[in-house]
Amino acid sequence: MAVSEILSADVVLIGPGNLYCSILPNLIIEEIKNALLKTKALIIFNCNLINRVGQTEGYDLDQYVDIVNQYLGRDRVDAVTINSTPLNDFVGNLSIKERDIVRFDRKKKPSRNFKVFAFDLLEKEGAFFSQADEIAYIRSPIRHNGEKVGRAVIEIYNKMRS
Repeated sequence: MAVSEILSADVVLIGPGNLYCSILPNLIIEEIKNALLKTKALIIFNCNLINRVGQTEGYDLDQYVDIVNQYLGRDRVDAVTINSTPLNDFVGNLSIKERDIVRFDRKKKPSRNFKVFAFDLLEKEGAFFSQADEIAYIRSPIRHNGEKVGRAVIEIYNKMRS
Protein backbone atom coordinates (compact mmCIF):
# COMPACT_ATOMS: atom_id res chain seq x y z
CA MET A 1 0.00 0.00 0.00
CA ALA A 2 2.72 2.52 0.96
CA VAL A 3 4.63 1.84 -2.24
CA SER A 4 1.62 2.52 -4.49
CA GLU A 5 0.84 5.71 -2.53
CA ILE A 6 4.42 6.95 -2.93
CA LEU A 7 4.41 6.16 -6.64
CA SER A 8 1.13 8.01 -7.23
CA ALA A 9 1.83 10.99 -4.93
CA ASP A 10 2.41 14.58 -5.99
CA VAL A 11 4.45 15.27 -2.85
CA VAL A 12 6.25 13.02 -0.39
CA LEU A 13 7.10 14.68 2.92
CA ILE A 14 9.91 13.17 4.98
CA GLY A 15 10.26 14.28 8.59
CA PRO A 16 10.40 15.71 11.08
CA GLY A 17 11.40 13.00 13.46
CA ASN A 18 14.23 11.21 15.10
CA LEU A 19 16.66 10.77 12.20
CA TYR A 20 18.13 7.45 13.28
CA CYS A 21 15.09 5.90 14.97
CA SER A 22 12.12 7.16 12.92
CA ILE A 23 13.21 8.40 9.50
CA LEU A 24 16.12 6.23 8.33
CA PRO A 25 14.57 2.87 9.35
CA ASN A 26 11.85 3.51 6.76
CA LEU A 27 14.42 4.26 4.08
CA ILE A 28 16.22 0.94 4.49
CA ILE A 29 13.08 -0.96 3.49
CA GLU A 30 14.00 -1.81 -0.08
CA GLU A 31 10.47 -1.36 -1.49
CA ILE A 32 10.09 2.07 0.12
CA LYS A 33 13.54 3.17 -1.00
CA ASN A 34 12.89 2.03 -4.58
CA ALA A 35 9.50 3.78 -4.64
CA LEU A 36 11.11 7.02 -3.46
CA LEU A 37 13.72 6.72 -6.20
CA LYS A 38 11.09 5.99 -8.89
CA THR A 39 8.30 8.38 -7.96
CA LYS A 40 7.74 11.57 -9.94
CA ALA A 41 6.60 13.21 -6.67
CA LEU A 42 8.35 16.21 -5.24
CA ILE A 43 10.27 14.97 -2.20
CA ILE A 44 10.39 17.50 0.61
CA PHE A 45 12.45 16.97 3.75
CA ASN A 46 10.95 18.80 6.71
CA CYS A 47 14.07 19.38 8.78
CA ASN A 48 13.99 19.09 12.55
CA LEU A 49 13.92 22.22 14.68
CA ILE A 50 16.50 20.97 17.14
CA ASN A 51 19.08 18.21 17.30
CA ARG A 52 18.80 15.19 19.54
CA VAL A 53 21.41 14.99 22.27
CA GLY A 54 23.65 11.99 21.77
CA GLN A 55 22.51 11.39 18.19
CA THR A 56 22.51 14.46 15.97
CA GLU A 57 24.32 16.97 18.16
CA GLY A 58 25.76 19.76 16.05
CA TYR A 59 24.08 18.61 12.82
CA ASP A 60 23.05 21.31 10.38
CA LEU A 61 20.48 21.13 7.60
CA ASP A 62 22.97 19.91 5.02
CA GLN A 63 24.08 17.02 7.21
CA TYR A 64 20.49 15.85 7.67
CA VAL A 65 19.82 15.91 3.92
CA ASP A 66 23.17 14.31 3.07
CA ILE A 67 22.38 11.38 5.36
CA VAL A 68 18.86 10.93 3.95
CA ASN A 69 20.23 11.01 0.40
CA GLN A 70 23.01 8.60 1.38
CA TYR A 71 20.43 6.08 2.60
CA LEU A 72 18.48 6.51 -0.63
CA GLY A 73 21.63 5.90 -2.63
CA ARG A 74 21.57 9.18 -4.57
CA ASP A 75 20.49 12.81 -4.28
CA ARG A 76 16.73 12.51 -4.27
CA VAL A 77 15.51 15.24 -1.90
CA ASP A 78 14.12 18.10 -4.01
CA ALA A 79 13.35 20.67 -1.32
CA VAL A 80 13.89 21.22 2.39
CA THR A 81 12.03 23.28 4.96
CA ILE A 82 13.88 25.04 7.72
CA ASN A 83 12.32 27.03 10.53
CA SER A 84 12.84 30.79 10.25
CA THR A 85 11.37 31.71 13.63
CA PRO A 86 13.97 32.45 16.30
CA LEU A 87 13.93 29.92 19.10
CA ASN A 88 15.49 32.40 21.52
CA ASP A 89 12.33 32.53 23.63
CA PHE A 90 12.66 28.80 24.20
CA VAL A 91 16.40 28.67 24.76
CA GLY A 92 17.10 29.10 28.46
CA ASN A 93 13.45 28.64 29.44
CA LEU A 94 13.63 24.98 28.53
CA SER A 95 16.35 22.39 28.45
CA ILE A 96 17.32 23.54 24.93
CA LYS A 97 20.80 24.90 24.39
CA GLU A 98 21.81 27.22 21.57
CA ARG A 99 23.99 24.44 20.12
CA ASP A 100 20.96 22.15 19.82
CA ILE A 101 19.20 24.32 17.22
CA VAL A 102 19.46 23.03 13.64
CA ARG A 103 21.30 25.69 11.63
CA PHE A 104 21.44 26.46 7.94
CA ASP A 105 24.27 28.28 6.17
CA ARG A 106 23.49 29.02 2.50
CA LYS A 107 27.19 29.59 1.78
CA LYS A 108 28.39 26.28 3.25
CA LYS A 109 27.44 24.18 0.26
CA PRO A 110 26.64 26.26 -2.84
CA SER A 111 26.34 23.15 -5.03
CA ARG A 112 23.23 21.78 -3.26
CA ASN A 113 20.95 19.69 -5.44
CA PHE A 114 17.91 20.77 -3.43
CA LYS A 115 16.17 24.04 -2.70
CA VAL A 116 15.85 25.35 0.84
CA PHE A 117 12.73 27.19 1.96
CA ALA A 118 12.58 29.03 5.27
CA PHE A 119 9.19 29.42 6.96
CA ASP A 120 7.80 30.10 10.40
CA LEU A 121 7.08 26.47 11.27
CA LEU A 122 7.12 26.76 15.03
CA GLU A 123 4.29 25.74 17.31
CA LYS A 124 4.13 28.69 19.70
CA GLU A 125 2.85 26.60 22.59
CA GLY A 126 5.52 24.33 24.02
CA ALA A 127 4.68 20.65 24.20
CA PHE A 128 3.60 19.29 27.54
CA PHE A 129 3.93 15.66 28.51
CA SER A 130 2.04 13.54 30.97
CA GLN A 131 3.75 12.82 34.27
CA ALA A 132 3.13 9.17 33.41
CA ASP A 133 5.34 9.51 30.32
CA GLU A 134 8.52 7.88 31.58
CA ILE A 135 10.64 9.09 28.68
CA ALA A 136 9.28 12.63 28.49
CA TYR A 137 12.71 13.90 29.49
CA ILE A 138 14.11 12.92 26.08
CA ARG A 139 11.22 14.32 24.04
CA SER A 140 11.58 17.75 22.48
CA PRO A 141 9.40 20.46 24.01
CA ILE A 142 9.72 22.42 20.75
CA ARG A 143 7.44 21.25 17.97
CA HIS A 144 6.42 22.00 14.40
CA ASN A 145 2.95 23.45 13.86
CA GLY A 146 1.14 21.07 11.52
CA GLU A 147 -0.93 23.75 9.80
CA LYS A 148 2.15 25.87 9.11
CA VAL A 149 3.99 22.86 7.70
CA GLY A 150 1.00 22.05 5.49
CA ARG A 151 0.89 25.59 4.11
CA ALA A 152 4.65 25.51 3.52
CA VAL A 153 4.40 22.25 1.58
CA ILE A 154 1.65 23.69 -0.65
CA GLU A 155 3.69 26.84 -1.27
CA ILE A 156 6.81 24.83 -2.13
CA TYR A 157 4.84 22.58 -4.46
CA ASN A 158 3.31 25.57 -6.25
CA LYS A 159 6.71 27.27 -6.66
CA MET A 160 8.56 24.18 -7.86
CA ARG A 161 5.89 22.73 -10.13
CA SER A 162 4.80 25.92 -11.88
